[in-house]
Amino acid sequence: CSSTNPNQQWVLRNDEQIVNPATGKCLDNPGNSRTVGQDLQLYDCNTGDAQNWAMIHVSVPKKVFLPSGHGKVTLITADQWTTLYLFEDGTVWGAGRSELGQLGAATTNEYNPYLKQFILPAGQVATSIYTTAYGGTYTSFYDANSFVVTASGRVYGVGRNNYGQLGTGSTSGSIVSTPVLMSLPSGVKAQTVQSGYNSTVILTTEGKIYTVGNNAQGQLGDGTTTNRSTPEAQPYINTSPLVLY
Repeated sequence: CSSTNPNQQWVLRNDEQIVNPATGKCLDNPGNSRTVGQDLQLYDCNTGDAQNWAMIHVSVPKKVFLPSGHGKVTLITADQWTTLYLFEDGTVWGAGRSELGQLGAATTNEYNPYLKQFILPAGQVATSIYTTAYGGTYTSFYDANSFVVTASGRVYGVGRNNYGQLGTGSTSGSIVSTPVLMSLPSGVKAQTVQSGYNSTVILTTEGKIYTVGNNAQGQLGDGTTTNRSTPEAQPYINTSPLVLY
């Protein structure tokens, strides 16, 4: 078996059909046979009884096969599609969907059941991680991003960048699978990052807030509804109001 072989990748749809994404064909039990040893086949999806399958849930947790030589897991984050793990040595590994590049492993493979390493530049050690996805099913497009904060206060992000939520000063590259560096102002160091539906919020080591990305509802807190692709400090959050006596 190979985790990267498209011929061995499957998904159980909501209509209980098992589909091979590489071909768009369904797993079919010819004639809906109950015979032991019956050969299965790939066939055009037709919602017939021969293509109805059910996932049996078990109560025993499955073991995650963690990479060796990286120490213990110190931090985890997950959304409905992707999981990320931060190890003691500062490396980040993830599993799950990555067709938007959200694993940061330079891959847009849809299914990744085995851990892949988030690509950080040489010398960069992760201290914080965050992944988020919004909407969609396996058949419809959705938005997803993952962010890693390093010990040097840098932020590296992957995933969709249609609103500039990666903070690179650009909205080009709707799918980014190799981590890119967020353009924080010189001297500003990030501590943690949170993101949701294409809006990204950065907490700095000085306790200030920077925001970037989707601002359709004014969620960036800058007094406008204008989207931005470069992180900016928010005066309404970071500045104490003037008190008159």
